[in-house]
Amino acid sequence: MSLPLFHPDLWLLVLLNVLGWLFLQLGLAFVAVRLPLKWFRPSAFLFATRRFERGGKLWDRLFSVKAWMGKLPSGAALTGSFNMQNLGRRDGAYFTRFAGETCRAEATHLVALCLVPLFALFNPPWAMIIHVSYAILANGPCLLAQRVNRPRLLAAAARQRSRAG
Repeated sequence: MSLPLFHPDLWLLVLLNVLGWLFLQLGLAFVAVRLPLKWFRPSAFLFATRRFERGGKLWDRLFSVKAWMGKLPSGAALTGSFNMQNLGRRDGAYFTRFAGETCRAEATHLVALCLVPLFALFNPPWAMIIHVSYAILANGPCLLAQRVNRPRLLAAAARQRSRAG
């Protein structure tokens, strides 16, 4: 068996790709927001901040994340997910919840990146360059924003706990 499995006309290929990415991204988000938040612990191996990240400062220094992360689109209205555009409250429980939601978002964007090979089922090899590029450009900034924000949120939650107790 060789890929692609079928060879649609160009117009159909473009339509399949656009709809494929739309349904993939929104579908993943729709499923992720319905999973228990306890599955997305900031201390879990996948989400834990590594020493080399220096509390997210590495990513901000390399990519100026704080300068553009407020411009990232939010799917919250479409998927019923947590709104990460603004801080809703400034208490420890909220910061902790927000940190967990960054893990959920990171997992969703990582899964989207991992599913890029599905597009090889109906795309010629040259189109996969476009898909990999799109996947990185669409998901990479969101992943970076989560890696920058989570340590800051956890630090804010810790400060709130120390003040309270």
